[in-house]
Amino acid sequence: MRLYKLTDQNGYTRRGKINETLWGENVTHEAKGQGNTLCTDGVIHAYTSLYIAVLMNPHHARFNDPIAWIAEGEVIATDHQIKCGVKSLTTVKQIPLPIISLEQRIKIAIHCSLKVYKEPKYIAWAKNWLNGKDRNIASASASASAAYAVSAAAVSDASASYAASAASAASAAAYAAYAVSNAAAAYAAVSDASYAVSAAAVSDASASASASAVSAASYASYLNLSATIRQALRT
Repeated sequence: MRLYKLTDQNGYTRRGKINETLWGENVTHEAKGQGNTLCTDGVIHAYTSLYIAVLMNPHHARFNDPIAWIAEGEVIATDHQIKCGVKSLTTVKQIPLPIISLEQRIKIAIHCSLKVYKEPKYIAWAKNWLNGKDRNIASASASASAAYAVSAAAVSDASASYAASAASAASAAAYAAYAVSNAAAAYAAVSDASYAVSAAAVSDASASASASAVSAASYASYLNLSATIRQALRT
């Protein structure tokens, strides 16, 4: 099936490490290990969605300036729509990398969180942020704190299944709100050149928090992650 792979600008994954791997046009690599568990040498990682690959880059490969490839492989392992694993992967050709702005990343995170977290005050805040009525740092911070509290309470709940679903939903909301509060601080800092470095770092933290929100929301089996991302990008 069609898959996607990110590499650095030189076509490498795991560049500078012992097991660096060079990809290119019509290049095939096979997993060297046994089993089909993600994050082991038994599979090679890829993505079923290019947008998800770009969104999750701050957590996964962490390439500063990645390039994207159309790839082919047979999926044998998945991680809640986030990434997949194959025994053999072929990078067919390089394709343009989608540019997802920080604001778009936050929109995606909020849209995903709204699919799984139904606390009324959070929903009101999220909708107000999306329509531009309230993009205040304090409001975002308060929403993040409230959702974190719910997540922590769910983790300590006696019912494991309830705790897992409630915690992941609340975590998605908390990370989305956290991304907003960080981004607002970054935008404010950009106006002063002396804050350029710290603003970039805060922006990176916001992108990472957005990835966390998407990842946490993806644990809901009913969430169509790719469709939710496309919906967020249209708004």
